[in-house]
Amino acid sequence: MSMDPPPFQEASRCDVCKCSFTAFRRRHHCRCCGRTLCAEHSSDQMDLPQFGIHSSVRVCAGCYNDRSR
Repeated sequence: MSMDPPPFQEASRCDVCKCSFTAFRRRHHCRCCGRTLCAEHSSDQMDLPQFGIHSSVRVCAGCYNDRSR
């Protein structure tokens, strides 16, 4: 039985580096924790079987490092 993924947070800045989002710097979301991030801080990918996602999706470095251990 899979859980529902977390809802995406809506923010005007990256949760990690606090850069502002613009037309050129797009907002991304970690599919594991739902945080709002810039591309630099959400560039890792992995499967999330706990949410029923069995293909690689965008995740933040924190979630990627936690799962990779």
